[in-house]
Amino acid sequence: FQLDYDDHHDDKTITSYVNNENTPSLNETIRDDGKEYIYSIDYSAPIANQYNEDAKYELGVKVETADQQHYATVQNQDFKWKYDNVISAGYFNILYNFNEKFGVQAGARIENQNKDSNITYEDFTCEQGDAECELFNDIIDLYPITSPSYKHDRLYPSLYFLYDTKGSGNYKLEFGRRIERPGHWSLDPIPDLEDMDSNFIMKGNASLNPEDIYKSEISYSNRIALGFLKASIYYSQVKNKIDRVKTSEVINGEIY
Repeated sequence: FQLDYDDHHDDKTITSYVNNENTPSLNETIRDDGKEYIYSIDYSAPIANQYNEDAKYELGVKVETADQQHYATVQNQDFKWKYDNVISAGYFNILYNFNEKFGVQAGARIENQNKDSNITYEDFTCEQGDAECELFNDIIDLYPITSPSYKHDRLYPSLYFLYDTKGSGNYKLEFGRRIERPGHWSLDPIPDLEDMDSNFIMKGNASLNPEDIYKSEISYSNRIALGFLKASIYYSQVKNKIDRVKTSEVINGEIY
């Protein structure tokens, strides 16, 4: 049985001197708070197998909960982004040999994920002539901030066929499905103005869904005189592929 806990508290203040070297024209204060809990229980036991002394089965349950809050104050106006994320999963895995050369490892992970997010802010108003404040407002108008939620129930199977030639190397054939979740900063929808002086603005996407990945692979490995040799061929299919996208917008005659 295992319990893990993590919390983080990050603060930073961004001050821009676009129009006057001595007078700040934009202030942005960012605070990031979060707590995460992970509870897991696992059980494994050997399986009597005359061909493989490492034959065994494993069972487990894991629950992860995350409470994340991100605050930004821009020109004394507050933004708040909060999301709660719960991931519950159970799994099993078995390793067994049918003879001295051929074995199988098979398993599956059943997962439920439920994430709720909420973004709140006042109507963003700027003083007359405050170009940096207007820039922030224009970005929000171009890319509206929404409060999406997400959930899924999925099965992630895995299957390995293992063949040991007993002298000429090992072959492995793999089939599986896995998940890759977007990071916290990739989701953060509040524009980060830290590099606005160089006309670059970072903004996450709160609507990103996890990548759903299917993969199959054939690999060969063997010890050789100079060390270890491994070669493989694989095929991978990714749904909801996450990548960084760079776009250009003309705002008030400037390209950002």
